[in-house]
Amino acid sequence: MTGLTTSELIIDIPGRPSGQPLNLRVEPGQVWGVLGPNGVGKTTLLHTLAGLRQPRAGQVLLDEQPVTGMKRKQLARRLGWCFRIARMVSRQRSWKRR
Repeated sequence: MTGLTTSELIIDIPGRPSGQPLNLRVEPGQVWGVLGPNGVGKTTLLHTLAGLRQPRAGQVLLDEQPVTGMKRKQLARRLGWCFRIARMVSRQRSWKRR
């Protein structure tokens, strides 16, 4: 296994100019997080990495195969992500995970 790789990846984020191409390599067993303010394209990036969206340019490879050519079931067996959801607890200033 070679993991998840991007090559000169550029994603479309509505209302924003295109950014720098992303070259990334995530090895099997690694855990990564995506952080940033609202509206910068975190979810768009994750959807593109998972093959749910087409990139503007470049490609996403999973074990050297383009994710855009893989079947949903095949991808679902090999990729996963977890969103952190926070909610306000009644009138307190603390946050509680769901």
